[in-house]
Amino acid sequence: WKLPFVYWTTKMHKTPPKFRYITSGVKCSISVLSEHVGKCLKTLLKGAKSISRYKNKFNNINDFFIIDDRKEVVELMELMKSSRKLGDRKKVSTFDFSTLYTSIPHDKLKSKMKEFVNYIFHEKDKKFIVSTYRNAYLSLSKSKRSTDVSFSKDEMIEAIEVIIDNSFVIYNKCIYRQIVGIPMGTSFATHLANIFLFMYELTYIQDLIKNGQSDKASLLRHVFRYQDDAIVFNYNGVFGEIAKDTYPEELVLLNSNINRTNVHY
Repeated sequence: WKLPFVYWTTKMHKTPPKFRYITSGVKCSISVLSEHVGKCLKTLLKGAKSISRYKNKFNNINDFFIIDDRKEVVELMELMKSSRKLGDRKKVSTFDFSTLYTSIPHDKLKSKMKEFVNYIFHEKDKKFIVSTYRNAYLSLSKSKRSTDVSFSKDEMIEAIEVIIDNSFVIYNKCIYRQIVGIPMGTSFATHLANIFLFMYELTYIQDLIKNGQSDKASLLRHVFRYQDDAIVFNYNGVFGEIAKDTYPEELVLLNSNINRTNVHY
């Protein structure tokens, strides 16, 4: 076993190009635990999406912005292309969380992860999540297979916190412990970032509904977020305006439009 090390790659889609610093966690002391937690978080995120689709099936509201690929974005663009409302297709804007991976305070991250795990276990009415060789699944009981790893709700939360608290990296023969942000390159990093933002988005949309502002919530139904990049269709300025009320102050959200009708995403 060895400690993770740091290397960098270039963000060639940026002008001028920027650097992305990656933590290589292969064969490090918590890599096995990270792999299991990563699979579990991926399954829990799928659970969050199914909960959202079920609860909002008939109310024209979306409180799950996360996408894994371009499919949903392309489908909406094709639908808008065939629409007679020609003005709608021109209202588009993109945003970038420029400090997402480097600025998340660990206390807030652990708090939101705990809320998320409790939320999914409660909504799905399950007692365990089981990590297998290939994936993970929610269950009412522990797995009997010796190769599987079963986590209760509290054990899942504890495992996540252990990983967050033990993010070490070696650089220039010195060992550093990351106390702010998420180490990119690990098998669970993108899930942590996605869940962190999701819990703020979910809370904001649900609060709008509780306060009788469903119409405002429905204006955000065409928001799609791929990790730290968001695209909003039928853009009316609402997303940019509410961002400061939705996300924590540590995150910097920048509009990345080229102009009103031209964006890179």
